Amino acid sequence: AAINVRLESRRRRGLVFDGVDDRVEVPPHAVPQGDEVTVALWARGGATLPRPTVLLTAVDADGLRQLLLHLPWADGRIFFDCGGQAGTFDRLAAQAEPADYRGGWTHWAFTKNAATGRMAIYRNGELWREGGGMTLPLRPVTRARIGDNIGAAYPYEGTVAELSIWGRVLPVEEIRGFMHRPLTGRELGLRAYWPLGGVAEGPLRRVLDLSGNGCDGTVVGGAFVSAATLPRQLGERPAVHYRNDELHAVSQQASYLEEVEFRVLADASPLDLAQLNDADGAGNRVFEFSVWGK
Repeated sequence: AAINVRLESRRRRGLVFDGVDDRVEVPPHAVPQGDEVTVALWARGGATLPRPTVLLTAVDADGLRQLLLHLPWADGRIFFDCGGQAGTFDRLAAQAEPADYRGGWTHWAFTKNAATGRMAIYRNGELWREGGGMTLPLRPVTRARIGDNIGAAYPYEGTVAELSIWGRVLPVEEIRGFMHRPLTGRELGLRAYWPLGGVAEGPLRRVLDLSGNGCDGTVVGGAFVSAATLPRQLGERPAVHYRNDELHAVSQQASYLEEVEFRVLADASPLDLAQLNDADGAGNRVFEFSVWGK
């Protein structure tokens, strides 16, 4: 039960895009070139969906799309465009239910192998749609962006977490294995990995890439990290201790802000500080916050 609570809490943390002018510019080398690619992420769309949105896009030197995700488009369909040349690109699209893209968390994985011609979309670790005859490889990318289109603006409204890009097709067993645990950054073929659980504040606001490939993203607009609300009851028992072992990336001379809000209900008169610091008469505080790392 403790593991499940921790995973649920982690999955509810992510970067919130307002659907107006929020986006993240990422280095083009985060996107592979050639025959194979996988994009995996958790997403929770906002109340205005469906409408024209772009969650992820990358273009080449000629401005041709090499990678694009509509999650969804205005008609409620999910689009996965991948690999393009003058006048054409490969596309896999399918109609989705509102619960797939709005209001709740859904895990998505998009894969392509141009050598075999197969493109596939996985939802919550299960094959959702697939298609054949998709043989256009990815050309070298010169610009890449999370949360909006490059060109005409189609900003995404919602929260995105655990976004990763790979230079190989992940089999379904690996997709399922990586859904509920953070990556180490040393996985085979990993090009970029943004947990999106924190924003480094400074002259440029950044989301850090944990792949070791130097793909930190620059936040444009007011995108912020979502809050996690933790229940007071775990089944029929009161919750007395929460622990989150997720590591957040830090860098030198960067500032991070973590806020915790809690409420105490007193039986009668309001509690004073002395009572809060000795909640059980044995010297234990009603709330204590700890930070550790490695």
